[in-house]
Amino acid sequence: RMSRRDSISGKPTNLHQHAHDAVDAHLYTGDTLTFRVRKEDATLMSLITLDGDMENRVQVISSDNLESFGDFRKCLFRIVPRLSYSYLEEYQKLKHSGAPEVELNVAWAKVKLENEQNEDKATKRIRVQYGDVVQLLHVKSEKFMAVRPRSGALLDKQARMMEVTEGSRDCYMRVQPFYKHKFVGDPVHYDEQVSLQPQSVGIRWKVRCETEVAFPGATHHLQCHEVHCSTKPGGF
Repeated sequence: RMSRRDSISGKPTNLHQHAHDAVDAHLYTGDTLTFRVRKEDATLMSLITLDGDMENRVQVISSDNLESFGDFRKCLFRIVPRLSYSYLEEYQKLKHSGAPEVELNVAWAKVKLENEQNEDKATKRIRVQYGDVVQLLHVKSEKFMAVRPRSGALLDKQARMMEVTEGSRDCYMRVQPFYKHKFVGDPVHYDEQVSLQPQSVGIRWKVRCETEVAFPGATHHLQCHEVHCSTKPGGF
């Protein structure tokens, strides 16, 4: 379920508010969130957390001690509207092909304009509806959550790896209803369960947390789980 500070899992979880202004039932771009996983053991707090500098892979830590999460900025994500990377992709292709400097300079001027437009768009507060494509900006690293379409996950080789990275089309996430009584075009409210569908893979793929399997070294008090993109059921 969703409510301005969030959650993600292979099972439905809750999106929780991390804002101190008047509570609005709707989700907006610009809201800062945590992703909390609902687990059977209610004594454990389970949050997506990553460093983003030393380690880019997305994971969930489950612990009964909040100090285990360290710098809480590692757990925070900001919802950003879909940004454009068309001119950046064009520039990268030209550079890779060894295009002349004059052509590269023209292309780079377009990239700078595109960046300015993205910066302006990122400041806008827009109500999020089901079917919208958004990006999730990791607050500490200032990188976006993204799928790696050609890289298998570590624990589930049939799944795709999730990480934080610089902005690209791999960062596009479509917000889909988790239950059938919600429809594309409906506003997204907090305390609602949703699915995230990465746009650079097929429509059957969803972001999920593998709560049944933990990385080696897990104890009852502290566990680390993989977040990946899979065709198995998944949602927030």
